[in-house]
Formats: sequence, C-alpha cells, structure tokens
Amino acid sequence: MLVIRMRNACIGCFIVAMATVGVQPVAASAEDVVITVVKDAAIQWSKDAPDVEERDGLTMLDQGQIVQRTVELPAAPKNQRDARRITARLIVEPVPVEKDGKITAGDPWTRLGCVSLIVPGEAGKKSKNDGPAKTPPRQVELMRFITGFGGRAEYTADLTPYAPMLQNEVTLQVFISTYASPAWKVTFTLTYSSDGVGQRRPEWASPLFCEESMT
Repeated sequence: MLVIRMRNACIGCFIVAMATVGVQPVAASAEDVVITVVKDAAIQWSKDAPDVEERDGLTMLDQGQIVQRTVELPAAPKNQRDARRITARLIVEPVPVEKDGKITAGDPWTRLGCVSLIVPGEAGKKSKNDGPAKTPPRQVELMRFITGFGGRAEYTADLTPYAPMLQNEVTLQVFISTYASPAWKVTFTLTYSSDGVGQRRPEWASPLFCEESMT
C-alpha cells in the first residue's frame, strides 16, 4: 500500500489518500461520464440578500457569494482496474450590464474564488450532560482561481487523488469574493474518464484537519 499526503494550502487542510500499487491498467469499455454540478449559476452579492437562500435547486450562501448543490456522482469502482480519472472544468463569465449607454461587465474586477467539497460532520463521544457531540462540516478545497479582468475565464484541474471523496452523493460549492450585483455566472463539471488515469488509483482519502488559519 502507498500513502499519499497532499496539502490544501487555502484552508490549511491536509488530505491523506491510500492507493494500491502495482495494479496494471486495462482498457475500459465504459464511456466517459460528465456530471454538470452547476450551469450558468449566478454568483453575486447584495447587502439585502439573506445568508441562506434556496433558488432553482441551488443553495445560495453568504448573501450570494457562494452557490452550493448536492449531486449524485458515480460510485466507486468494484475493481481498481476500472478506476477513472476525474477532471474538473470551471467556466467563469461576467454578467453583462448596460452602463452609460455601453455594455460592460457587472463586476469588472479580478476576484478570488475556489471550488470546495463539503465533508459532513461526524458524531463524537457522548458527554454526561449533553447528547452525542458532532463535529461541524469541513471544506476541502478542490480548485482555486482568480476571475478574469472583466472577461471570461476557464480552468481545469485533475482531481483524481480525491476520487474516494468524489463518489455517490456529495455537496459541492463555488465561491467568488465579489461585491457586485449582477456579477458572475459559473458552470462547473466533473468528467470521469478511463483515459489518463495511469497508476493513480486511490482507494481511500480523508481530511486530517481543516483549519482556516493556523499559528
């Protein structure tokens, strides 16, 4: 067995993955699977927007800066010979607005953003006075990006090392640090493919710790 450690620098999250070594790849007959997590989802900010809002099957958080959705992803392969490469694709586009008789970007500035996986909290030990404690949900950053300067941008990332965490029902979210409305629209997809998976066939992965800051 091989243990792989990967550091997630944005939120101080360390991931541990365990993979099988020496599995000889074989040609898979299954076709690629493309999961559209969100398509043209609006991300914007308004001081009057609620902290949490359900809209068109999506959950908007932080007054519109975060779009979140729970989706069903492919199940884990029964045999690691059938493991898939996972490629993320994110498209970020500014929402056009009319200003002074001209069409311009709703948010013309570059903004920081990230795509994260929400890991549910786990039940802890039962205390004498209270019921079972439960750890809060944790965010595992999958991608980090910066928007174009008032223009369209496209990003891809190989998420194969996270494969054990990207199966069955999961919650994913996209965040942009915008303070405009309208601002941006995002499309995020995950492609599961047998092409290019190579020897990277993790069987288990889990965050060790996730902290927003450490000293």
